[in-house]
Amino acid sequence: MEVEELVSLYRNCGLNINSIGDYYFNQQGWVNYSFPNLVKISINDNLVKSIKWKYLISLLLTELRRKNTYEFILNTSDYSIDKFAKKIRNRIRKSLQNCTFKKPDLEDMQTFGLAINQQTLKRQHKKDKTLTSARLWNQYISTLYSQDRIIILGAYYAGKMVGYIMVLELMEKYIISHAFIDRIDSEITDPMNGLLYTMVNQLIEKNKSVKVSYGIDSFVELHELNRFKNNMLFDRVPVSRVYIINPLLLPFIKFIIFYNIHLLRRKSIQNTFTRKIIRLYQGHRLFFRECNSCP
Repeated sequence: MEVEELVSLYRNCGLNINSIGDYYFNQQGWVNYSFPNLVKISINDNLVKSIKWKYLISLLLTELRRKNTYEFILNTSDYSIDKFAKKIRNRIRKSLQNCTFKKPDLEDMQTFGLAINQQTLKRQHKKDKTLTSARLWNQYISTLYSQDRIIILGAYYAGKMVGYIMVLELMEKYIISHAFIDRIDSEITDPMNGLLYTMVNQLIEKNKSVKVSYGIDSFVELHELNRFKNNMLFDRVPVSRVYIINPLLLPFIKFIIFYNIHLLRRKSIQNTFTRKIIRLYQGHRLFFRECNSCP
């Protein structure tokens, strides 16, 4: 699938995807994301001028000399169980023993899938109405369900779907777009270990070798999820993710950083909100420093 095909498909899903110059963007809340968010775009002055006043914050994946985050990539032709550490092998076996893996019925995705989405995003302190609103989710999943280049695999335990993974094929790479589990049953079944293991091996059987992306390190620190990705043999590949901040918002962000670091002289920031602000500003400076025009 090419970018234009994916854009058309996701617009049919109900997402508001805008064209700005040669690229696409999807606004979620007060953040404007380049779309698809794992496709690198070339940022130029005209693009910056087009978005910096229109949106409070724009998040873009690009190619810069300096890197500030990671994409989790699995590039392999062998995903056999002996490749994993002993503890992870045991979890995979436990999952394979307790769960059944198959493509879910659409009705299961609409009901169990919605409940799993709501539980997961609440736990991760994220908001995404497309995944948590029954009306929007039904439109979204009904549109994607029958697409050839979108693969959905569900994990079942005691007749109930307790997890699912959705993978899309984009520009010769497979991208994990959703991978969620029901935490209530996870201690018994470890559904995600089996889901990921089964999905990757199905892709290898089809393609001989695969390149799979498990996304970029979250802006909100999710250490447990990152450890899981590493344990499942996904490598951290350095990438550049930049943030373009509206000039009206920028002075407030600078003040928060100045107050915490220079006035309070804090060497270690524990407050979650302040840590987010600092990370945001660092991503903003990264781009403008590389372009020799940092405001």
